[in-house]
Amino acid sequence: MAFASQQWFSECAVQDDRNMFHRLYSLVDKDVRNKFKEMKASVEEMYEHIYWKQGATELATGKKTLTLKQFEKNIQRQFIHLARGLQG
Repeated sequence: MAFASQQWFSECAVQDDRNMFHRLYSLVDKDVRNKFKEMKASVEEMYEHIYWKQGATELATGKKTLTLKQFEKNIQRQFIHLARGLQG
C-alpha cells in the first residue's frame, strides 16, 4: 500500500492543482464522490472517504484491519501533508 501512495504522489507532483484535485477525487469512494464535486473539499474530508480505507475495514465488525491501522500510524500524516502541499 505504501508503494501505491508513493507512486500516486510522484505522478501528482508534476501536475497542476486542478488535475491534482481530480486525482485525489478519483481515490474517493464512488458512492460519495458527488459530495466532493466542488474543488472546495479539503484533503482531510476526501481522505476520510478514500475507497481503500473501506476495503481495509472488516465488514462483519466494522473494525480496521491491521494494514489500515499500520497505514494510519506510519503513513497517514505524510499522505495528508503531501496532498495538502500539492493542493497549493
